[in-house]
Amino acid sequence: MKLIEITEKKDWSDLLERGKNPSFLQSWEWGVLQTSLGKELRRFSLEGGEKKLGLISLIREERKPFSGYWIAPKGPVFFDELHADFTKLGKLLEETLKEKTMFVRVEPELASQQRFTLPKKWKRHRAYNPSTTYCVDLTQSEEELLEHMHQKTRYNIRIAKRHGVITRLGTEQDLPLFLKLMQETAGRDGFRQHEGDYLRSTYEALQKEGMACIRVAEQEGELLAANLEIAFAGTLTYLYGASSGKNRNVMAPYLLHWEAMKAAKKEGLVSYDFWGANPADETELDFKSSWKGISRFKERWGGERLEYVGTYDIPLQPLLYKVLKTFGRL
Repeated sequence: MKLIEITEKKDWSDLLERGKNPSFLQSWEWGVLQTSLGKELRRFSLEGGEKKLGLISLIREERKPFSGYWIAPKGPVFFDELHADFTKLGKLLEETLKEKTMFVRVEPELASQQRFTLPKKWKRHRAYNPSTTYCVDLTQSEEELLEHMHQKTRYNIRIAKRHGVITRLGTEQDLPLFLKLMQETAGRDGFRQHEGDYLRSTYEALQKEGMACIRVAEQEGELLAANLEIAFAGTLTYLYGASSGKNRNVMAPYLLHWEAMKAAKKEGLVSYDFWGANPADETELDFKSSWKGISRFKERWGGERLEYVGTYDIPLQPLLYKVLKTFGRL
């Protein structure tokens, strides 16, 4: 195996199409967003002989006063999982990225139930991006989608309609309201969120490429819920969601997700990704007690739970890595 650097969008995008459900985090457009935020980026194809085996896009994160690290969000992407030679890949990444690098972080999009031998040198880390999600198959009819939902989910969709909740695609003018609602949701539910400038940059950069949209739910003109969605490679991903503390009994988020699924179906997308849930095993590293409620909400839409192998670090400065990990600085 060898790494070949790719610098042209068409070359990258053509290769990525060969992956099995590649994440938008490995897309060319996501990389452009990261460079616009001042981050260094490198993209490589993985090749064995004359055969293309996969690809990997890596983003540089600085950790002053220490050296930085590289992360491949939801990568590498392998075209054929039988060719996933992690030992060789790890050595190549070490050789290529060793300058001023503490470690390389990878998140292979490989199902956790499959048997893969990962090098002992690779260190498991709590998920950087979600290692578990629920995906709804949009190739089903609307009747089948409703049938596979939990009865409470179907009921709440009807409740929202009965209370006059309507949904629509948002515009750039809705962005400040969405960001304000995100702040309200984070404060109420006690979770950390990205800075408003980052969310704004994400929306603006990917909306321009036809990948991102804001979808809102309103009642009598008042914003009750809003989602930031990403469309890529046949999948609509529910990336961020926010809801008002007002009129929660009208169940606006339920109708918002349902209308998003129906819209995605009409556009020819085949999957709706809820982006982040707890693994089935409560002893698993990535299980969070604070996610129990949101995981139950996502499970009740009738999708398939997908669990991936998770996040791994390849230490290039083992002693520094061990010290920082011991003190929770990674």
